[in-house]
Amino acid sequence: MRKHAYPQVEGHAFAKARKHGTHKSKGDGVLVASFRTIPATVVAVGILAALAAALPAAEKGAPATTKSVPIKGPGEAADAGKEKSPPEAPAQIEWRLSLETGLKDAAKSQRIILMLFGADWCQPCKVMERGTFGSKPIALYIERHFIPVRIDDSKTPSAASQTYSVRTYPTVIFLDPAGDVLHRQAGPMTPAEFQPLMERVAALLGLIASQKELPDDLEANFALGNSFAILNQMVRGAPYLERAAQLDPENKKGRLSQARLILAMTPLEEGDSAKTLGLLDKFEAEFKGAPEIPIAIFYRGAVLFQDGRLVEARKVFDGLRKDYPKHPQAYEADKAILAIDGRLKALKKLEEDKAAKKESPAAKDPAPPAEKTPAEPGPNAQPKPKG
Repeated sequence: MRKHAYPQVEGHAFAKARKHGTHKSKGDGVLVASFRTIPATVVAVGILAALAAALPAAEKGAPATTKSVPIKGPGEAADAGKEKSPPEAPAQIEWRLSLETGLKDAAKSQRIILMLFGADWCQPCKVMERGTFGSKPIALYIERHFIPVRIDDSKTPSAASQTYSVRTYPTVIFLDPAGDVLHRQAGPMTPAEFQPLMERVAALLGLIASQKELPDDLEANFALGNSFAILNQMVRGAPYLERAAQLDPENKKGRLSQARLILAMTPLEEGDSAKTLGLLDKFEAEFKGAPEIPIAIFYRGAVLFQDGRLVEARKVFDGLRKDYPKHPQAYEADKAILAIDGRLKALKKLEEDKAAKKESPAAKDPAPPAEKTPAEPGPNAQPKPKG
């Protein structure tokens, strides 16, 4: 039985509304969120791209390998017969074909392993192979910073896919040189999405080493916890954020309020939205006037939206844009309200259609069955006996 492959959407495979389309953060501690960061699952709720280093907007359109035919202008005709330089060679990634080989090379170089799981029947895998891994900047970055390993599960699940519980294709798993998971990403990504992801993962080894060397350093703890949070690993980053909060008890560096806001969202990783809403209440009461308050309000609306509490979510977003009309979140609140109004309108129409169907005369008084007319006797029919 085949495992799941993500569907191809809009030419570049997998344009789901997850954490992209955000504003860039301004300054070291200003958190910025976008309503388009809210995915279909509760876990991410648009928070993580809202941290200090937001992912850029996803590319739209065809994969990077799509070719276009140039149109020559009048001035180019004279150059038509001139010898042209040969086309640039396509980007090449030196893929290892087994995890064992990758681990050996990683142990020697102390680099992170980038392990790609795919299958020949997986169309999104082919799109990502041609578009993302065919991109020269991506290929060069991989060769400089990672040990690339490709695992082919076309026929049967490999030992590696069983070890790391791979159930969807494509999946990319980043391992430290010892083989422990640093991060995993299921589903295809465009070059614009994959590049910043690689950069964040590549920085993890240094951040982990810094925190181990300086376990009581405020910035070392906050940087590591925040990086895990941006990578959707809220629970993993929580101990470092808790330590950062302890090291800035009066919020003189602004890390206490930032850490507390991120920690308030951590229960979402386990699907506990009620706990997150309670922690947001506590945050707003404790940090009145803090610059993160509009972000906290936005998160509240996002959580309510994910829980299907649309009217409550709309009220929260409406209050946000009225109380903070010049804040970047007011713009995001406007978009959120438009989305909620559209959904409420669709739900209302659905209910009206159901009610109309129940109240229609055809539904109340169904027509009596038509009378059956006796069939004409056929040529070979036997006469009905008399008496």
